[in-house]
Amino acid sequence: MRTVALAALGFGALIGFIEVGVPAAAVGAGHPTAGGLLLSVLSVSSVVVGIAYGVRPWPRPMHLRLPALLFGFAALITLLALPGTLWGLCLALLVVGSLITPQSTAHSMAIEIAAPEGTATEAFGWVVTSVTLGAALGQSVSGQLVELSGPPASFLTASAVGVVLAAVLWLRRSTLLPRTREDLSLAGR
Repeated sequence: MRTVALAALGFGALIGFIEVGVPAAAVGAGHPTAGGLLLSVLSVSSVVVGIAYGVRPWPRPMHLRLPALLFGFAALITLLALPGTLWGLCLALLVVGSLITPQSTAHSMAIEIAAPEGTATEAFGWVVTSVTLGAALGQSVSGQLVELSGPPASFLTASAVGVVLAAVLWLRRSTLLPRTREDLSLAGR
């Protein structure tokens, strides 16, 4: 369960970085009210890709999926540091948002593998707590970075943090290997 909680913490942290960096970029571009609208763009691709993700099974087992999704999300976040315009940032957010729902879904599915029998509700609570704690940490660090160096530095730091956490998840991947036949069928979804 610690591995799932760590994946959720990393996901939350990256979201936290984005939630501070994007509005700061809008303020820096002279359009402070555009920050919320830009953040909503994440939802568009998250929903579209989430539907596709739910319809088609993921080709990798869970112990490989969690590190791959966090790594992919971290890598995509680097795109947010590149645009010089809000339109460019909007397009980058569309791409970045594509891995939000798959990660949330994977965290929930991983609970079925990682949580001891009869503790799924408590385990889900830990995943939600981990995402929330990660978001708070990401927002805090991002706020400092935005003040010191600007939004691109925040996005690049988020990406680096995500890559490091994905590497830790990769090292811990054996903790998510299925234990029973039922777990094997869940892991293959």
